[in-house]
Amino acid sequence: MGKRQALPSCSDSEESDPAAKRKKEGKKDKEKDSKDKGKDKAEKTDKDKGKDKDKKDKDKDKKDKNDKKEKKAERAVEGPAAPPGSSQDKAKKEKKSKDAGPPTKEVFFSGLEAFNKPTHPFGLELDGGLVVDLAGGEGLAGGLALAAGVQIGWRVLSVDGNAVSEEEVGVAAELLRAAEEKMAKDGTKVVVRFVTDEPEHWKQASNKLAGRR
Repeated sequence: MGKRQALPSCSDSEESDPAAKRKKEGKKDKEKDSKDKGKDKAEKTDKDKGKDKDKKDKDKDKKDKNDKKEKKAERAVEGPAAPPGSSQDKAKKEKKSKDAGPPTKEVFFSGLEAFNKPTHPFGLELDGGLVVDLAGGEGLAGGLALAAGVQIGWRVLSVDGNAVSEEEVGVAAELLRAAEEKMAKDGTKVVVRFVTDEPEHWKQASNKLAGRR
């Protein structure tokens, strides 16, 4: 019986077939190129992230520097801090107070009856929005303003959140009277905000009178 001839292996086949060998080498080269491209892409992404971070850090540093410069410039304009109690310190406080606006106070009214004079809501005699006199009278609502501590020289700024114009004559009295009647009918509270600083012409008149004494 004759010997069986050995079949050629796959590697022998590839070695004997140059085309198959080139195909295999080409496949390896493609896989290598694909890996290299993936690596380069990952490295590029990391670099881009690093650049973005550096840019953000630079922008932040630039903003901080600009803020410091602005604060420094503001301090230079304001000058050194004035000693407490000095005339310069007082002037600064007065300026700050003016910028904040005039002082105001909220007064709450509550009662079961409206004041007996419709033209004097809560017992207030008004010139526009300015309180020029305080009246008392009969009835539970008589003199509520006086009892609540309202002062002559105050000005009505708002009634239950509704602003009162200084120019429009009679508006303050109308709003106050309507709120007073609602209070007497429904038992609701009325909130009136007053400017508690006296008008400038009143201050000047008071100073003149004080100078004559």
